Amino acid sequence: MVEKYGGQAGMRAAELPAPQVGADDVLVKIHAAGVNPLDLRIRNGDFKAFMPYRLPLVLGNDLVPHQATFALFTISRRRSSAACLFRQMM
Repeated sequence: MVEKYGGQAGMRAAELPAPQVGADDVLVKIHAAGVNPLDLRIRNGDFKAFMPYRLPLVLGNDLVPHQATFALFTISRRRSSAACLFRQMM
């Protein structure tokens, strides 16, 4: 968890409570997560001028869901209807 921008001194390991899911939210169980160079730049505060985050924050932008059903929506420009495709991921 990042508590302040900068190096490792601004980070600590933490257990967080389960998130509260609202009516418009989707909860996905994560099988694996990775920290990439973008996350390190976020931690260092390199993007805080144009990507403001509320601290503390949890790093990790690369996620692999355990199992989830996704609804992908595409809106046709020729028609006013929307098409929906459901995909099962394992």
